[in-house]
Amino acid sequence: MARHSRTGVHGLFRDARGRWCVDLRWCEPRTGEWRRYRERLPAGLPAVAAKARTREILAAALAGGFDPKREKPRTLSEGFAAYGAWCDANRPAAAKRRAAVCARLLAGLGDLRLDLVSAFHVERFKRDRLKEGRLPRGRPDAEGNKPVTTKGDVAAGTVNRDLEVLSHFFALAQSWGWVTAEQVRVLRAVSHLKEPPGRVRYLVGDEEARLLAALSPGIRPIVVTALLSGMRQAEVVNLTKDAVDLGAGMLTLTTTKANRVRRIYINAALAVVLRGTMARSPGPYVFTNTAGEPYTCDGVRTLFRRAVAKAEIEDFHFHDLRHTTATRLRQAGAGLDVVADVLGHTTLTMARRYAHLGADTMRAAMDRLQAIAAVG
Repeated sequence: MARHSRTGVHGLFRDARGRWCVDLRWCEPRTGEWRRYRERLPAGLPAVAAKARTREILAAALAGGFDPKREKPRTLSEGFAAYGAWCDANRPAAAKRRAAVCARLLAGLGDLRLDLVSAFHVERFKRDRLKEGRLPRGRPDAEGNKPVTTKGDVAAGTVNRDLEVLSHFFALAQSWGWVTAEQVRVLRAVSHLKEPPGRVRYLVGDEEARLLAALSPGIRPIVVTALLSGMRQAEVVNLTKDAVDLGAGMLTLTTTKANRVRRIYINAALAVVLRGTMARSPGPYVFTNTAGEPYTCDGVRTLFRRAVAKAEIEDFHFHDLRHTTATRLRQAGAGLDVVADVLGHTTLTMARRYAHLGADTMRAAMDRLQAIAAVG
């Protein structure tokens, strides 16, 4: 028999703290031996999941296939450890970022058993993640005091990127035989948050001249290269000399976010920058510091922020250099497909944020149509 319960499922009850517990007693079909199994389910587990777990144990027990001493089910921490190893081998460029996301997911969800993670837990993570807030940004005043601002909520897009990593992890866990297809279907059905239109911030007016004047000599070539190529920060910082073919006028990137080879045309201005920088660099990397060591992304980001503050440019990040490149391509009449190719977008979806910047080109095309109609 199972312990009497008011939940409708024998053996399932709540303890004094409201946590779901399982207490089952049964007669082993093969031996006639009476056995007992008790388990405290994870805190926060919804009733539906608790009932499903209890029925699963009871069914296995009555069928003679339940072994309490078997290998314990994997937990999220164990699963994320395996996922990290998979990312190191298959997605090395994104491994560090996904490891940080997994750490946030583990802190928010708790170290649950994989088979007990439910849509309820994901919804709770969404809610809590939105309320975490971000540290205030800004420059200290003349006395060195940090700016006093209210912490803003985490952006919807940031939460959605975390959910995408969780979804990808569970898809892999299913292929590894750790979770069922039904659980993955339920988890992936959790709706994402609605995101605002993509942010497009680019250099305007005399901002470029002010920025270049404020940059230290070491990272000025890095920033100029980013402006003239549209490369991401990591792509520029990790650029090696063997990826640069000045004779053919082409950059060949093999380690990219999309995990595919990308080629970028080297114009005359970019060739001058690369030729001079490579001549001064002693090692395999194009950009090195005064000690001859390659720059790090964190180091470049810090120096760039200082230059932006010195130039008194508001709300501008290194990634916005890519927006500047794309904007100028559109203003020069380049199509969205060209912008997508230069920036390394696999689809036109991301490039469409620059669609409105081609208004002059579209207007000129429509004027030509008007001229054709007039001739007819």
